[in-house]
Order: sequence, then C-alpha cells, then structure tokens
Amino acid sequence: IRRPPRSTPLYSSAASDVYKRQNLYNDSLNSYSFSLIEAEVINNSLRKTKNYITINRGSKDGIKEGMGVISSLGIVGKIKYVSDNFSTIISLLNTSFFVSSLIEESRTLSSVNWDGSDPTRLKLLYVPKHLDIVEGAKIISSSFDAIYPKGLLIGKITSINSDVNSNFYDIEISSSQNFYNLSKVYVINNSMYEEKKNLEKRTDEE
Repeated sequence: IRRPPRSTPLYSSAASDVYKRQNLYNDSLNSYSFSLIEAEVINNSLRKTKNYITINRGSKDGIKEGMGVISSLGIVGKIKYVSDNFSTIISLLNTSFFVSSLIEESRTLSSVNWDGSDPTRLKLLYVPKHLDIVEGAKIISSSFDAIYPKGLLIGKITSINSDVNSNFYDIEISSSQNFYNLSKVYVINNSMYEEKKNLEKRTDEE
C-alpha cells in the first residue's frame, strides 16, 4: 500500500520548524499558496558540472516538473523529471541552474549560479559596481521565479572583486546548503504558480 504524500502547508507547525531556521519574512510564512512535500534523497551526484539528485517521491505524491526544492539549510534545486514514484532534481550544483536572489540589506536584485568548481561556493551575478557591497552580507531568494518563497537563505558574501572588465562585480558567496550530507528535502508546491505563469506568458506574447 502506497502511503499518501507528506504535504505540509507552510503555516503549519511542522513547516515552521524548517522556516524558523531560514528566518523567512512574515508574508512568506503566512502565504497560503505554498505547501511542502517531504522526501528522502536516494541519489546525489557531486562530481559533475551538471549534478542531479533523486528523491523517493513522484507524481503519485503530487510532485510536478519545475517545483522548487529546499532543505532546512537552504535551496537545493528544482524538479526536472517525474515518474510515478520518483523524481530527479536539477541541483544548485549545476552550472545551467540560476536562482533569482536578493542582497538582503539593500534588496538588490541579483542571480546565483554555481561555476562548477567548489561545491561549497557559489557566484553572485549581475550586481553593478556603483553599489556598495560588503562581505558577510546575506543572499536570499527573491520569489521572482515563483517557485521559492521570498527570504530563503542562499549564502553569505565571502569575496568581492571589482577589478574585472565588466560593469558588474565578481562576487563569491559561501553556500548555506551542505550537499555532502543531504538526506531530507522538501518540495515546494505553489498553488498559484500556474496562474502567475500563464498570465505572464499572455503578457509576453502581446
């Protein structure tokens, strides 16, 4: 007998334990559009430039392609493929995966990406040089892509290099997520995702 999906609304006590560690903003915690589906990691690649993760939840559990995946420490990735009982995740440690982000203090919009080298370090992209940026600043999710709530910790700035031939800084951050001992994750279901996506698609086509 297949057990029912472990789906937990973000405003419940179980989900609150996850999000208290993330210090999510009240508007995200109280958002009724988000719920979590708990899953166990059964495979996790780390040595490739395009890593992936496999979990023991699939379409029978409510998993769909494109859903965001997190842990109690931070962002893990995004659902890529789904079968009845399993799903694969594009890991944050995948050079083709980008996360819309904010510098917490200044609310500066940016993007996070892995450059394929150190699994504990990420790159913060598209931050203009005219802005004052400091080491130690927290990087959080922006919610612009609608698959993650606003305020999930992604990492902290560890180095800032302005001596590059670009209008943007070369910024490195330490990842809040430890992929070496990843065992439990939570798949995020945003019940309003399709509505937002379809509306924006119609707007783009005009």
